[in-house]
Amino acid sequence: MGEQTSDSYARLLAEWQARRDIVNSYHRALRFLAPVSGAASQRQREQWHELNDKLANALRALRWLNDHMRRYEREHAGADSQ
Repeated sequence: MGEQTSDSYARLLAEWQARRDIVNSYHRALRFLAPVSGAASQRQREQWHELNDKLANALRALRWLNDHMRRYEREHAGADSQ
């Protein structure tokens, strides 16, 4: 049973890390593509909004995974010390 729990935790941790990397990538891209002034083209603004939407989705997924990680750690904190 402990091995199955460990595998579940490892999968959750790997998914969390992947989501975190995605969020960081989108955030960096947004910083570089953000229109600085009204001189940005329509295409640049569209790209910025598209990346902004992806970042918002990635942030929601990351928060969801963070919540699951915390719950998992709370539930298994006592079991690991035994």
